[in-house]
Amino acid sequence: MNYETFKKVLSKANNIAVVISVILVLIGTAIIVNMLLGIENKKTVSIVIGMFFGVLLLILGVIAFKRMLSDQLQARNDTHPILKAIKEGDRGYLMWVYVEQINTTLGHDGPKVGTSQNVNYFTRDCKGKGKTIMTGKNYTAAEIIAYLSTEFDIPYLDYSDKTREAMNTYFGTSGLKKL
Repeated sequence: MNYETFKKVLSKANNIAVVISVILVLIGTAIIVNMLLGIENKKTVSIVIGMFFGVLLLILGVIAFKRMLSDQLQARNDTHPILKAIKEGDRGYLMWVYVEQINTTLGHDGPKVGTSQNVNYFTRDCKGKGKTIMTGKNYTAAEIIAYLSTEFDIPYLDYSDKTREAMNTYFGTSGLKKL
């Protein structure tokens, strides 16, 4: 993997999340419109509940869309913070990088039907709020981490209790804000 390949990974990493966020916006909008149409034939309670869920889905969708699309556009324009750090030779930018495995099951404690892996990362100035790189089908999380390891001197490359505690100390997070 090289810089251009990594840039493509970042620019395409959240495609599915962007699509899901658009779907949330559309469903939220549809619920709101449905509640407003024929309002005289509906009970107040159903209107309030419908509007609440419609607005909730709309807001969640807009927030997710903004966050995901922002990362993609930054990657395409070479302004993504990781890409900028690589260009500037800032080898100490990444503090903690690890693989997050997601298992898909049928129902609670049901059989596992699939897995996927994402790369979670924390930068030295992220204030304890990590970000995710969704790996997709073309590159594995291990390949992305291997590339990042060539560009950065990453102190923590695993997820363990010891690492998590070290990061909580570094970021000053405690109580409910613990990582």
